[in-house]
Amino acid sequence: MKQYIKTLALMLLVGLGLTSCLNDDRFDEGVQKYQKSLPYGVWKSVSNSPGNYDYTGILTKDVAGKDLFYVIRTARPTAPDSGEVKILMVSHDVQYSDSTGMLQASAPSCYFGDGENGTKKLTAAANLAILHSSNNLIFQMVTSDGTTQFHLQAARVEAKPTSIAGMWEGYSSDSTKYFTAELKPADAQGNGTGVAVFNDNDVEEVAYTFANNAATVTGKITQKKAEFAYNDNYQLVATLDGATFVVDPMASTSEPENFTPAYTGKFTSKLFGESSDVVIYKGDKGTGNYLFTPFIMNSTTGFVFNWANDNTLSFDAKKGNATGYTHKQNGRTLGPVYALDAYALGESKTQSSFANNVFTFYCFYSIPGVGDFGVFKETLQITGSAAPAQVAKFNLKLRSSKPFGFNGTLQRNVQLFAK
Repeated sequence: MKQYIKTLALMLLVGLGLTSCLNDDRFDEGVQKYQKSLPYGVWKSVSNSPGNYDYTGILTKDVAGKDLFYVIRTARPTAPDSGEVKILMVSHDVQYSDSTGMLQASAPSCYFGDGENGTKKLTAAANLAILHSSNNLIFQMVTSDGTTQFHLQAARVEAKPTSIAGMWEGYSSDSTKYFTAELKPADAQGNGTGVAVFNDNDVEEVAYTFANNAATVTGKITQKKAEFAYNDNYQLVATLDGATFVVDPMASTSEPENFTPAYTGKFTSKLFGESSDVVIYKGDKGTGNYLFTPFIMNSTTGFVFNWANDNTLSFDAKKGNATGYTHKQNGRTLGPVYALDAYALGESKTQSSFANNVFTFYCFYSIPGVGDFGVFKETLQITGSAAPAQVAKFNLKLRSSKPFGFNGTLQRNVQLFAK
């Protein structure tokens, strides 16, 4: 992790436009160029930053008095998830250098991966770097898969945070009072909803209000109330049953994408020589994710793909979509067969696409570690609109009532090259 942070800091200085700072005539050996410390406070991405999200970095103290830095993402009205607030990372490992003017914060996990799709764990690092050319700072966050989640300019906000949306947890000093919650904004006026636990009570739905640095969270069942306000160190302080204590932020947790029926269709596989009636589902994140089920013999997770605005299609090129079929040859079980994105792998010069109510997929069928069947052009035709009653909600646990009817044999022209 330490080497990862050092590499990231070097990238920020050299590769992201901060080399001018190094060439500044005030950057002399042994001369302190930057302020001695970075004060607690709030930094927010400038209003003209590109994209659909605003990013906020808050430097404060945790309940133990140690420096804490956390990053919040707020969806703009133009975003598919307009108004949604996520705590992307929470770092208890915060360092500031007055020789580089840079704050470095690292976290062992973050929303991306763990929270965005719940399938992988990513460490994260965030940086605030002081600029000579303006009062703004460079603000960026990078995850351990090498992805720069954002890189932009941020300005200090001379005010306390204006929301309590996010995930929080805290105990009173004698551990008799406890509060944890996940809170979501309902409007721009400071009202919101969520779920919470007060002391030893069960999880319950709550509503909250926030205005002028004063918030009240009320349980809908118990009518229990907790009062909140940010102090001068930018800590969120709770008052519950007469006890006052700090609650710390937590990174937003896994929220698998839910899919609802959009269309009915007919999927035809050249590899398997079969056609099947399917249901096509649309994801609720607004990112163009779809799936259809069943896919060959897979009636659980189906075939997941992304439908872009330009009508190009893409799907997993690493693990692929499981067909549910396990191939046997010459009395040997060779393994399960997966469909991978042939275009992304460089196995097809043509990208999968949608036209005239037909999805055309270029699938590279493979048995991992064994061999492959090559590229096949598979089609999915939209035949109508799906009735909402078919499946109310899909969370990667769907069981279809219409099996594929797979006959268990491959076309005669399919050859598997086993190792």
